[in-house]
Amino acid sequence: MVKVHRLSNGIRVVLEPMEYVHSASIGIYVKAGSAYETRENNGIAHVTEHMLFKGTNKRTAKELATAFARIGGGVNAYTAKEETCYYAMVLDEHLDEVIELLGDMLVNSKLDSEDLKKELEVILEEIDMYQDSPEDLAIEHLQEISMPDSSIGYLISGKKEVVSQFTKEHVKSFMEDFYTAERMVISVAGNFCAEKVLALLEKQFGMIKPIGKKIIRTQTKFHPAFSSVHKDTEQIHLTIGFQGCSYTSEDKYAQDIFEQCFGDSDDSRLFQKLREDLGLVYSIYSFCNSYYDMGLFQIYGAMNGQKVEKAVKEIGLLLKELRQQGITEEELFCAKERVKSDLLIGLDSTENRMAQNGKSLLLSGQLETMTDLLQRTLQVSKEDVMRYIKQYIQLEKTSLVIVGNGTKRNDQILKSIWSHGYRE
Repeated sequence: MVKVHRLSNGIRVVLEPMEYVHSASIGIYVKAGSAYETRENNGIAHVTEHMLFKGTNKRTAKELATAFARIGGGVNAYTAKEETCYYAMVLDEHLDEVIELLGDMLVNSKLDSEDLKKELEVILEEIDMYQDSPEDLAIEHLQEISMPDSSIGYLISGKKEVVSQFTKEHVKSFMEDFYTAERMVISVAGNFCAEKVLALLEKQFGMIKPIGKKIIRTQTKFHPAFSSVHKDTEQIHLTIGFQGCSYTSEDKYAQDIFEQCFGDSDDSRLFQKLREDLGLVYSIYSFCNSYYDMGLFQIYGAMNGQKVEKAVKEIGLLLKELRQQGITEEELFCAKERVKSDLLIGLDSTENRMAQNGKSLLLSGQLETMTDLLQRTLQVSKEDVMRYIKQYIQLEKTSLVIVGNGTKRNDQILKSIWSHGYRE
């Protein structure tokens, strides 16, 4: 049974015992991501994540890496819009060791100036790598132009001109404000003794200060917009965006089913029509990102430049058809089966259970297990999906981005689509 506990300083701990496995996964979730940054420090959450692997007062970066290697587990981290996570999956016999290592990283990080200078060079290369990917560029640029007044639209990696100026004081200040007990959740799933794990977590994380800086986020609003970005590519990379629902909304379950039916698989309407039937695109798919107060539903496609207008028109026709008729019973059944398969197979993974428990508790304040998620999704009806489509997939409120050669021509294409071809 999944249970939520609290350490003495207020850190929430969610434990899900799985006595039949030989492993355990742990995640340290911090409500600190690009959504909590300003234009002046955009990218600092990502830099902080990198720096916690660069050594502590007890261990060098090499010694940390060796210690993780000796217990044979996978350790990693990521920074997202609304959270940063440090996680590991190990044999159950090594869980106590990995707790001590993660605690050392988060509590005793050295944050050396010379290490930061070297790591910033790595991060700047990472930013260049994203810029070199037209797919990433198209998707992220649409988020920027669709949410221009909100930090949700900021790049997680930040801008090079900002990131290159960071000092260890910037990192320390960010940790002082955000790496606090009230903004943290520790999630553990696998084979372990709950009493022992709680005692270890108290020892390693119980000294983290309870409260940091009071953070007030501005409300996120979706602004329809269009933009083209010149990139020397053989293909045109296109993204289309609509406002989606937040992860606190009851509509999120219908959104998942809609995504499955429309563009999340090879038998979806989007793939079958654009790729298989018409041969207009090389790659095509859709996906949803949900945040605290809104979401973003995006369609991405890569195609020959001469086929852009035709492809966008066909996508519009598919969406209009869905707005008029909804999904079929067969589509609903297949979508639920895919979700059920993914979630039930995922239940065998300590990492999946740990991640679902930790992220849901951190972001929404409510624990929603994978079993809970499955039950709610299987209850979705055709009427629920139609209601979602009518409310969120509004063709007159659309953002579009083109990345590729020929900026002037791409601008003309976008203006044509925007003013004539993408309205009901």
